[in-house]
Amino acid sequence: MATIGSFTLVDGAMVGRLTTLTIDTDVRFEPVTDRVAAGVPDFRLFRGSSELGAAWAKLNKAGRRFYVVALDDPSFARPIEARLVRNGDGFTLIWSR
Repeated sequence: MATIGSFTLVDGAMVGRLTTLTIDTDVRFEPVTDRVAAGVPDFRLFRGSSELGAAWAKLNKAGRRFYVVALDDPSFARPIEARLVRNGDGFTLIWSR
């Protein structure tokens, strides 16, 4: 597992930085407020106005909330799957294969 992002909650959005070997950019998870159908994500991930992915809320065995995150970009060989977890006052984005 590798930490690829750190985020803080600002006005309902999670704002921070996504960093990998090839990506180093400011991004934000914006809450989806019009969730009218099953399967709609809880957050969408943006860099500027470009959407990079989405996050769905889940509960772990201890009942703590985390987010399953799917990241995608035309430069990726395949989408990246990650977990966004609370870490003290903020959130950490963790990638694993």
